[in-house]
Amino acid sequence: MFPRQVVSWNSTSLLSQLVSTVLLAWPCAFVVGAFLVQLLPALPDPFCLAFVPIAAFCLIPQPGAPRWVLVALLGAAWACGYAQVELDRSRAVLMAGPEVVVTGRIGFEVREYPGALGFELLTDTVAVQALTARIKVRWYRTRQRPRAGERWQLRLKVKALKPRFNPGGFDRVGWSFRRGVVANAYVREGDANQRLRVAQAGVGSLRRHLGGWIRDTLGERPA
Repeated sequence: MFPRQVVSWNSTSLLSQLVSTVLLAWPCAFVVGAFLVQLLPALPDPFCLAFVPIAAFCLIPQPGAPRWVLVALLGAAWACGYAQVELDRSRAVLMAGPEVVVTGRIGFEVREYPGALGFELLTDTVAVQALTARIKVRWYRTRQRPRAGERWQLRLKVKALKPRFNPGGFDRVGWSFRRGVVANAYVREGDANQRLRVAQAGVGSLRRHLGGWIRDTLGERPA
């Protein structure tokens, strides 16, 4: 009985050590690697980053390898790859031209400003080319009333995100990129602007009605 108890205790200890490593240490190392990328002044060369996941997956199974360092490198590579994808989307939208016709779905909320409407457009096509992106849109002096969830075709004047903050202040460009917004735009009036499909019923529609009810009930009073 004694050897069986030793084997059982060793198996339980090994399993708990494995669980603590995989569920705690490795995720923390991954997050640390992704966080350190935020401190870089510029993104590394994508060609060099391609070798990081290959090297990490080859070395992690090796005994004695600093696994947490390799997992942190994987987190850094993932963060760099995600940022590069968002930058490529921004370049693709801007390179389509300063004034383009886009189609897409209006985001969760349409805000009303003095003389303008504001919303986010999740594009399907930009200048007839398939491109998925999120653009922050303003529509000035319009009688149209677009609603969240509707699909529209719009002629947009596209502008790059520009940083406007004091040192140590709020970084709106970084905040926009983290939310997936790759460009700003405003609607140019013309026949190209037209509603393609009304909002479909579902969870999104329920959220929109609930948000509208809250705004109508509370008004513009500050929290």
